[in-house]
Amino acid sequence: MARLYPPKVTAGVTALSYLIGMLLFPKFAFFFGFVITAALTGYTFGICFYQKTITWRRIAIAAS
Repeated sequence: MARLYPPKVTAGVTALSYLIGMLLFPKFAFFFGFVITAALTGYTFGICFYQKTITWRRIAIAAS
């Protein structure tokens, strides 16, 4: 998704998918901080991969 859509869209959909997954299949108590973390992760991947060539350096930056 981060390769096809801008970072803000990727962050929003990542947070929404985490929220829906937590509502449908709760495994532990809900904590809103995890939604923020999911959004920041999506935003980071969006910045690193949106319409750019994928290199090992970009993968390492996004994964760390």
